Amino acid sequence: MIGSGAFKDCYLLNEIELPYNLKRINSHTFENCLSLSNFVIRNEVQVVGSYAFKNCPSLKKITISNPKVAIRLNAFDREGITVVIFKGTEKEYSRIRHLPKSVSEVVYK
Repeated sequence: MIGSGAFKDCYLLNEIELPYNLKRINSHTFENCLSLSNFVIRNEVQVVGSYAFKNCPSLKKITISNPKVAIRLNAFDREGITVVIFKGTEKEYSRIRHLPKSVSEVVYK
């Protein structure tokens, strides 16, 4: 687990590789990471907390490797994410809640 706010205000953080054993991304973990542009939610991650990616305006693409991940309300608050790479089926994707309305393309793998 990464603690709440662990990378908050890391303005120049543009990418990060999380450990494979990470189960939860807590609330506000990447808040105000203004340069973060791409993020991979690994298969082991079970929960993405509220406001985990609040105010990350450069975040345009996310990869969701776990089709059963629980994404909490406002996890991607006010984001401009346009592309989701989803490692699952369309039916599984339809069960994912709280993705931003800005998503215009979903790629299934």
